[in-house]
Amino acid sequence: MSKFIDYNKVVDQAMRSIVRRCLRFVVKNGYKLPGNHHFYITFDLDHKGVEVSPTLRKTHVEQMTIILQHQFWDLIVEEDFFSVVLSFNNTREKLVIPYDSLISFADPSARFGLQFHNDEDLVLPDDDEEIDDELLESLLQIEEEFEAEEKTRNTKKSKTKSTGETEDGSKVISIDSFRKK
Repeated sequence: MSKFIDYNKVVDQAMRSIVRRCLRFVVKNGYKLPGNHHFYITFDLDHKGVEVSPTLRKTHVEQMTIILQHQFWDLIVEEDFFSVVLSFNNTREKLVIPYDSLISFADPSARFGLQFHNDEDLVLPDDDEEIDDELLESLLQIEEEFEAEEKTRNTKKSKTKSTGETEDGSKVISIDSFRKK
């Protein structure tokens, strides 16, 4: 088991899921972004799994920024990547972009932005180069258990308010019932 929690990677994975959720929101709403929302998405062209045409590779060296606002088609959002068709010089091009290739994501209309770590930017101890899947799974399980316990506590609190009984069965009497109105 890992000797530490790599918070940078855990946070980075959570931020990538924010991008996935935003893109799913767009698909669910018929490819329309509400109000002035628009996304600037910058990604690493050399990352494994990135698919762009040779024409686009010639005009963009290491990274590329795309804008999703009005004219984009066939947005498909998967667990590990998304694909989209955009127009470049009146030619439609399909791009496949893994979330791991993302460098940044921004919505200027909301003054919101995310900057992602690249694996080479992360400083990891020599004996643990990757996040331990077991550790990540246990962190997620702990989070789920915490949420379940909190839900149970909230349910008990609402029962106490409605029935006037505490967890140990004793009655709670409100002083309001003795006040003159």
